[in-house]
Amino acid sequence: TSRNPNNNNKSSLPYVTWVSSDLSKASLLEVTKGVDKIFYVMPPAQNRVELAQNVASAAQSNGVSYIVHVSLPGAEYRAIHFARQ
Repeated sequence: TSRNPNNNNKSSLPYVTWVSSDLSKASLLEVTKGVDKIFYVMPPAQNRVELAQNVASAAQSNGVSYIVHVSLPGAEYRAIHFARQ
């Protein structure tokens, strides 16, 4: 997803489709239709585990083959532990 889908730097990435989502289940199911790969940066949110699960669930439902999940800068061990769950 993209916080700013109107970013002017998108033209240099012709094979990337920029989308915007609130990371809800319904929104993610819609924006991941026909997608092969997802690259997203987790926003700093209290419910980031739920949001990550929403991304993974939508990706699985729509046959996405690859997900890159970027955590918050300065993540502690607990975040690494979360990634292994």
